[in-house]
Amino acid sequence: MIAALLPRLSRTASLAWLALLLGGGAVASAEDAAERWIHDQLRVDMRSGPTFQNRIIDFLASGTPITVLETREEWIRIRAKDKEGWIQAQYTTGTPVAAARLEAAQRELAGLVEERDRLADELSRLRGEAGDLDSAYAEASSEVQRLEAELARIRETSARALETAAALETLQGEARAMRSRVDELSDENLQLRNDNLSDGIKWGLGAVVAGALLAWIAASFGKRRRRTDWA
Repeated sequence: MIAALLPRLSRTASLAWLALLLGGGAVASAEDAAERWIHDQLRVDMRSGPTFQNRIIDFLASGTPITVLETREEWIRIRAKDKEGWIQAQYTTGTPVAAARLEAAQRELAGLVEERDRLADELSRLRGEAGDLDSAYAEASSEVQRLEAELARIRETSARALETAAALETLQGEARAMRSRVDELSDENLQLRNDNLSDGIKWGLGAVVAGALLAWIAASFGKRRRRTDWA
């Protein structure tokens, strides 16, 4: 019986030595983390019980994630690939194997590349929007300058209009004053005409009266002279 066990013990020792060479740790204990992984470059037999006599129910490739359910000496009961069984703890590790880490890194890299492309597209879009905004700003600035020039012109025109209105009002005042003066002069001229007419009439009547008087005097003097001559 001992002779029959020697090959198995020799195989166990060989597997333990190989596990140590591949970086295997100590046998899992109850305090070990529940999440573990199959060692790199290994294929582990998952058995129905914690001995080599139990039948193999599955093969676990390197990097397969497992959940530790129970520890019994160098054996652990695990759940993997929707199955439960027993494997030797020395073939597991508490960190993902290089292949799994590489795959995770590749997924992360692909995600980063995708994110980079997305950000590049977003940057291109934002640059396009910035260009559109620059064009809109230039157009708005040109329009503002045009409106400012138009406002200055309107202000200048308004100032001129106010000056013209003030000058017109002054001219209208002067015209009213001149019209009033003309009316006064017209009244004075009419009064002078009336006065001259009255004076003319008076002088004319005076001349007529004086002529008549002189004629009467001359006639009377002539009669007296004739009478004197007759006498």
